[in-house]
Parts: sequence; C-alpha cells; structure tokens
Amino acid sequence: MRVRAVRRRRGRVGRAISALLVLVVGMGLLANGCVKKAAVAAEAVGMVAESPFFTRLSGGDRDGVRPVAGGGEQSGAKKGLFGGSLSKKRCKTGALVSFLLDPGNRKKALAWAEALGIDVSDIKKFIATLTPVLLGNDTLVRNHRFKGGKAEGYDALLQAGIAVLVDERGVPVVKCNCGNPLKEPKHGLGDIKVEIPDHLGERWKHDKDKDVIVRPGKKKVGKFVLRDVDRPGRVIDRPVGPATGDTTRKDTGSDASDSGDGEGVLVPDLQGMSREEATRTLAQAGLTAQITEEPSGTAGAGTVITQSPDPGTSLEPGATVTLVIATASVGPEPTGPVAEPTEPEPPLPSVEPTQPEPSTEPTPQQTPG
Repeated sequence: MRVRAVRRRRGRVGRAISALLVLVVGMGLLANGCVKKAAVAAEAVGMVAESPFFTRLSGGDRDGVRPVAGGGEQSGAKKGLFGGSLSKKRCKTGALVSFLLDPGNRKKALAWAEALGIDVSDIKKFIATLTPVLLGNDTLVRNHRFKGGKAEGYDALLQAGIAVLVDERGVPVVKCNCGNPLKEPKHGLGDIKVEIPDHLGERWKHDKDKDVIVRPGKKKVGKFVLRDVDRPGRVIDRPVGPATGDTTRKDTGSDASDSGDGEGVLVPDLQGMSREEATRTLAQAGLTAQITEEPSGTAGAGTVITQSPDPGTSLEPGATVTLVIATASVGPEPTGPVAEPTEPEPPLPSVEPTQPEPSTEPTPQQTPG
C-alpha cells in the first residue's frame, strides 16, 4: 500500500512539473515574440480590393484626413470619431440598392445580405437606415470580397478618409467605393501585423497607436456629430440615414448630451478666447481646464495662445484640456549705447552775510547855538 501511495504521489508531482515546464516554455515564446500575428490587408483611400461586389461605386473617399489621438476600441456613437464634408460626393446608396435588387445580381445580393445578417428582402429598408461618414482613424474591420459565389471575409485596415456607411449604432457596414459589406473584425489590434506598401508611404503615414476598432454604441444614435474635414474647428451635425440635411457650426463642445450615448466630448477650438470664456466653454462641455501662462508679444494678455489636445479631439467627459494663456510681454532690452551716469557737481560754498565794522572815528558833537 505504501509503495502504491508513493507511486501515486510521484505521478502527481511529475505531471505538475510537466505542466509547469509547458507554461514556462509558452511564456518564453510569448516574451520572444514567437507567437505569429495575423497579417491583415492595408486598404488605402481610393483603393478597390480584389473581387469587390461592385467594380467601382464612386464613394467619396478623401485624401489627407489625419487620425486623431486615441486609438483602441471606440464606441460608434462617440462624437468626432468620424469625419464628414458638406460636399455632395458621398456614398451612392441609390445605386447600391438598384444594383443589389437587379435580378441579374441575385447571387451577389444573397451573399451581401447573408454577410450582414439580414434577409435579402430587407436590403432596401436596411440601407435606408445607414449614414454616410468618413473614417476618422485607420480602422480595423472585417471586409468581404465576392468570390466563388459567396462573401469571403478577411480582416483589413482601412485608411482614415475612406467613405463608409455606418449603422444606427455607428458600426461601419458598407465600404462605399465598392459596396463590400463590413463587420467588426475577428482579430484585436494587438493580434495583427500590418505592412503599408512602399508606394503608399507618402500618402499613408501610419501610426498604429491611433488605429481603432469601432464597437456598437450603447443605444441608437440620434444624429452623428462629425469632424468637418474641410473646416478645422467646425463640426457637422448629420441626421441618421442617407438623406441630406447636414448643418455645420463652430465646435463649442456645449452639446455633449445632445446625441449619441454620451461616450465622448469633442474638444472645442479655444484659441484667441479670453481665459474666462475658454474655461467656461470647457466647463459647459464637461471638460476641465488646466492653465499655464507664457509671455507673448503677439497675443493679447489673458487670451489662449495654444491648447492641448487639438480642437476636434474626442475625450471622455471630465478629461483635462491644457490652455496656454498669454501674459503681458516684457519690453525688449535696449540695443543702443548706454550713457554713463554722471557725478553731480559739488555745491558752491555758501557765503555768510557780513556785519558792518564799527567806526573808530569820533562822533562830532553838536555845539549849542
């Protein structure tokens, strides 16, 4: 009996040691970067990938959209996450509906609807709920090509400035220039490897720290607040759906609770405002001001010279915005020759008034007459 117990204990110890060795080796492989990351496609502004649903659908992509600070997973309802323009060059939703409802494109329509989890009979109604926007950051999605009569999914990083249609919770669901259906990606940002082709180096200055994955907002969006890509410091209020009705305005951040699910606040443009006006504007937006001062020879004393982060950046409510306030400038140092101080001349000696000397001559006496 004792021999069996000893053997059982030895067996348990041996298995525990083996499991520990496997764990240690696995951690070593992770530390050495031996776990292979998934290679994903990099799709630039204006690019149509292999085997698209449409050959080309004139989607309104825009060059030169700069990603804003703050990557990672973001709510599709966050204000300023997407960009927009008042230009009429945008997603051709009517052409998309006509193409998919054409009996000659039945196979593509079935594959398109299946990829998005809708019935083919609901395509027109579904597209009527989608809103055209521009990606504000390089965005990881699950793209789909039409291959072998089916929608074939693959993860892709879409460049900022690509036009997409988003659903009522802000998730990209259609790539505008080719009609491809989009979904949330299978991989996380830390699990992928992206190589930007050399010929795109000047057009696409990729910063992986600003890559995003868009997740559904907590509730349906009432209107999208977009960064105006044509007018820095302004935003576009865009109603949900493909219809027009945009309005543009100076971004003050004061409508933090007007739409979406309150998951982000756009930093207003504060440059040139007085200290009091800037701090009041931030407070109305639900943000906190941190003040520093700096002499300025150009800005008026007490006004905002610069701010950080930049206007249009989306922050969580209560976040801090640093303001640099101008103080009165110090006058320039004299550049010409400086006169030497002169010694004051000594005062003249004072002269005391003199008293007349007493006369020594005898005074003539008067004689009686």
